[in-house]
Amino acid sequence: MTAITLNLAEDSALARATASEYLLTNGLGGFSMGTLSNIHTRRYHGLLIASALPPVERVLALHSMQATLVIEGSEFPLSSQRFSQQELLHPHGSRYLCEFNQHSPTSASHTWKVDVHGLSITRTLTLEANVNRLFVDFRVQTPPGDGRPATNRTLVLRPFTPLRDFHALHHAHDGSPGMEAVNESLLHLARGTLKLAVNHSGLTFRPDAQWWNTFAYRIERERGQDWLEDVWSPGELQWRLGAQSTQDIRISFELVSPTVETGIQAQSDHHERPTTHSSRAVLRLRDAASQFIVKRTVNKHAYTSILAGYPWFSDWGRDTMISIPGLLIATGRLDEAKSALELFAHHLSPDGLVPNCFDDYDGPPHYNTVDASLWFVHAVHQYVRAVAGMKPANAPDISGLLDACRRIVSAYSRTVPSPSSFNIHLTSEGLISAGDPSTQLTWMDAKRDGEVFTPRHGKAVEINALFHNALMALAEMTQDQQEALRLREHALRTAYAFRTAFWSQEHSCLHDCLSPENEHAPTSLLRGGGRPNQIFAVSLPFSPLTNSQQKAVVQHVTERYLTPFGLRTLDPSDPQFHARYQGTPWERDSAYHQGTVWPWLIGPYCEALLRINNFATSAKTQVRALLAPLLHALD
Repeated sequence: MTAITLNLAEDSALARATASEYLLTNGLGGFSMGTLSNIHTRRYHGLLIASALPPVERVLALHSMQATLVIEGSEFPLSSQRFSQQELLHPHGSRYLCEFNQHSPTSASHTWKVDVHGLSITRTLTLEANVNRLFVDFRVQTPPGDGRPATNRTLVLRPFTPLRDFHALHHAHDGSPGMEAVNESLLHLARGTLKLAVNHSGLTFRPDAQWWNTFAYRIERERGQDWLEDVWSPGELQWRLGAQSTQDIRISFELVSPTVETGIQAQSDHHERPTTHSSRAVLRLRDAASQFIVKRTVNKHAYTSILAGYPWFSDWGRDTMISIPGLLIATGRLDEAKSALELFAHHLSPDGLVPNCFDDYDGPPHYNTVDASLWFVHAVHQYVRAVAGMKPANAPDISGLLDACRRIVSAYSRTVPSPSSFNIHLTSEGLISAGDPSTQLTWMDAKRDGEVFTPRHGKAVEINALFHNALMALAEMTQDQQEALRLREHALRTAYAFRTAFWSQEHSCLHDCLSPENEHAPTSLLRGGGRPNQIFAVSLPFSPLTNSQQKAVVQHVTERYLTPFGLRTLDPSDPQFHARYQGTPWERDSAYHQGTVWPWLIGPYCEALLRINNFATSAKTQVRALLAPLLHALD
């Protein structure tokens, strides 16, 4: 547990605490998210955002809870929010907040402490695993020898329960949820088919429905989006305090949805891979990784999946495949790794595409990516290597995964472009080309109002590095020697075409994206200026480059793109370079891959650095130093 001392009476301290966010997750796509000061700054901040169709269809069930201590008729508010266009702070309860305790992410609990008029009051949020249920625990302690009378003290709690889509903002004219008191300790709130069960044993509920108008979300304003919201509350929960030195109360909030099975079974306990280096950083990374792992049910079968990020992303094919080696394989969660791979294999399209992402609601998956399928082959290869040492009796059946890899390689090897598969095809020179000017199929996929900010249709450098890697990986995994020979011969042709077309002798680096036209002109257009995507031609297990070319690429990326927190997405000398990611949606999308530093790219950069140095001890030391700033930020 990490304790952070707070003194929010000072404006600067309040600003720092409001800029620091916490996250708790439940394995279903649901989460609790907010700031250390408890002042909401995003539409996605809430004590309980629950998934009505795990891991999507997320609903803001419990927005916040205003706590007020009443002593002999005098009110002392214990929390604050900002309201109106002027962002006025009301009430002024944040000044009593003195401590935040960050529990381990795997415990899914955080605690806040306030000191007010001789009482110490702690509030603990606990998000239950694999259930859409939040526990809110309050403990009131009187210091020994306080001597003051304990009469006429009441803690009044007002929950705000909008039951809204987590993307949307509500206003009073949208209408309030229905309310039904089931018994003296259970309250049901309902909007459509959704129901929030509030169990408040030991408290008294006083119906007093109110709309609190114009909650102000600063980050939404800065992002150029709607940022004022009205939030509904059904009434007050009152806790009459006694004379005891320590008193406890628990309230539970549970979203009940017809599409969610109550108490989805958690994955069986996994066995951590033995490690000789169990440093705090490794443990923190492992715990943080677990927050992204979720369940997705398809035809009543529960699969493992990985959310691309909080608070707004669903599970994306590209992100899942890139994450599997670190989040699941390196942590020994091999059963879950296989489950995630099988989920996406189950949704493999006839054109060899795995979903770019699953829908936020109950719609079909979206297929608009060229690299996710190739990352799938890479992830399967890493999984197969991880289970290679198992005894035959315990070895998993990988035939279905290998069949999916074969279908992908076969589809990408077709020489005739097909609009249904985004024109993904093998050119006469032996390279993969995909897309057209209206598409955004690689990870650099920002597009708004029809404008593609980073046009990379044609022959993208990492797509062809991934295709070469896929050919070699499948050759290693197959038991058919003739198939392996054919794949390796194909990989040799691809590697030759790759070096011929992408290598810039003048700059000792790789072109980023070659025009789909003029296939026989290897020095065709270098589009988008210099970019860091060439690092994948070195970081993947099988490189199409010579040793000297690999070293030159790493040197070039180091000089142009490396920062303490990842790689820049564009050479700073490029006229299109954006130094800051901020502003309106248009401004942010135009900067998304035009200079913005992406931390995830430090992973392939470090892998490339290790590979060109044969994983020498000195290279590992260098990699640890490169990761230190990100690890520091994690704490």
